[in-house]
Amino acid sequence: ATLLLPDGRTSHSRFKIPFALHEDSVSGIAKNSADARELAQVDLIIWDEVLMQHKFCFQVVHQLFAI
Repeated sequence: ATLLLPDGRTSHSRFKIPFALHEDSVSGIAKNSADARELAQVDLIIWDEVLMQHKFCFQVVHQLFAI
């Protein structure tokens, strides 16, 4: 599905979610990086099939925006 959208990316790629997930996993995006600044400007994230993701993926993204 990401191939069908302009600039489409997977959740692991966009949010730098590690593939080996555990309860304490964190995003690979640094606080003051270009990726962090770009995400700070976003008003809406459409995460297709989020319910198919492991809950730790969602927790990583939640922590990313809580910074």
